Amino acid sequence: MGEPELTPMQVIELAASAIKKVHLHGRRGVETVTHDEIVAVIGMVLDMGADALVNLDRALNEDRDAARYRWLRSRNVDAIESGGIFAGLTPENVVLTGEDLDHAIDAAMAATPETPKEGAKQ
Repeated sequence: MGEPELTPMQVIELAASAIKKVHLHGRRGVETVTHDEIVAVIGMVLDMGADALVNLDRALNEDRDAARYRWLRSRNVDAIESGGIFAGLTPENVVLTGEDLDHAIDAAMAATPETPKEGAKQ
């Protein structure tokens, strides 16, 4: 029976753990990464192949975008008076948050022709 297959995210988590160990090397009470751990992570990344890494990068970027949107969506409506980043609707000059922001974006997307995604072949 072979070793269980890891998802790309699990490989990244292992790599991040190994990098953290290397970064913290020499501090008291912190594990250090072993040569075998480094070789194992590199082997897993190589086994995944370039396509899997590109897809993983795309998924990580989408996760970051989703986190940014969730943050923007939860902004306080008085952000316009206190400054900072917020989503607004013009010419009404109102701050949009929560479901109002969702609906406004959905409507704008529906009214706008599809644009090619970044990195997509045309």
